[in-house]
Amino acid sequence: MTQQHNAIIAAMVSTSAILSMNAIFAFKYFPRWSSHHGIFIGVYLGAFLVFQIFGATIGNFFSTRKRMSLIIAAMALFWIVALRFVPVENLMLDRWQIVTGWLDNFFNGQYPYTPIPSAKNHVPGPFPVLFLLAIPFYWLNEIAYFSIAGFVLFSFLLVRIFKGAEGGVASSCVLNLFFALPLQYEVFARSTLFINAVLILSVMVYYDRGAWSSRRHYVAGGLVGGLLLSTRSIAVLPFIISFIRLLRDKRPGLRRLSVLAGTSAAVFVMTLLPLYLLYPGEFLLNNPISTENSLLPVWWIGAFFFFYACVASWFSRSFFAGIAWSGILLFLLVSVVFIITVVHFGFTSAFYRSTFDVSYFVLSLPFLIITQQQSMSLLWVQKNERRTRGFVS
Repeated sequence: MTQQHNAIIAAMVSTSAILSMNAIFAFKYFPRWSSHHGIFIGVYLGAFLVFQIFGATIGNFFSTRKRMSLIIAAMALFWIVALRFVPVENLMLDRWQIVTGWLDNFFNGQYPYTPIPSAKNHVPGPFPVLFLLAIPFYWLNEIAYFSIAGFVLFSFLLVRIFKGAEGGVASSCVLNLFFALPLQYEVFARSTLFINAVLILSVMVYYDRGAWSSRRHYVAGGLVGGLLLSTRSIAVLPFIISFIRLLRDKRPGLRRLSVLAGTSAAVFVMTLLPLYLLYPGEFLLNNPISTENSLLPVWWIGAFFFFYACVASWFSRSFFAGIAWSGILLFLLVSVVFIITVVHFGFTSAFYRSTFDVSYFVLSLPFLIITQQQSMSLLWVQKNERRTRGFVS
């Protein structure tokens, strides 16, 4: 299959997934906020589709680093101001209470994974590192700033990823992400799924662009990988893709590979070990491993996607291929769990009564947007080259 055909397929798949994700969020949440939700859904999805097609032209205008920095600052300022007029208590969502409840217990000397009464007695799911990273924003009394910081980090990662690329690919990614309904939900719901996805992307960039010339670099890579795994268990799919690509491309040898894998495993265990030593009984009753595993209806779904991530990563010939597979596999995994939940509990219960949490689709959003814009940029460059050759001949 030629590079052009791969780009066309990647663009079609990623665009379809992004539009599907926005439609899911629109149909779920617009009815809560307006009695005329049908009109809003139609207008929003139509406008978003048009922006998906012509957004690259606008992105080119913000392609300079100065203009991109200004637009990122303006977006962050918009959220900071808007959050003052959207009290989280009015949103009928409890994601922020999971974060604040975990940290309340942590600072009060209680077991952090105790069920949170204010969040319908839900047990916090993520692993400890994600909550610990949220501490500065907890002290600021606004968890939404965590997501905003993730958006800023994502924007600067894009500058590094697309350094030297033609056109405003990075700025197109930023604009498409900002106008995506799932991201707006993330910020105003004070959720941590988007920042988790950005942390995953950060590690993938580090694994692809980092120096791997000595053993200490593999120790550092293992440290970063272990901390990433201690955010959410779903991070293992992009992690394994980066790990296998590193094995194939850098050919580190068994010893250095063992250092990386061993350090990652040790760091992950060390983030959980204090919880077990301090609260052995509570840990066995409620712990993030069992809570995260309970999100999968059957165990073999996770095993299947893990296996497919291994296969896909081995045949991924570029960093962007790894990004594409990460986004697609994350989206498909959440979609499969959603479909199984609908089959077991019915659509109304799964979708409208939140038996299934559609916000998990957000984990795939940054990867899909990068895939979409990279593919469209590649097709645009190839089209211009054909025009140039035709003009010259």
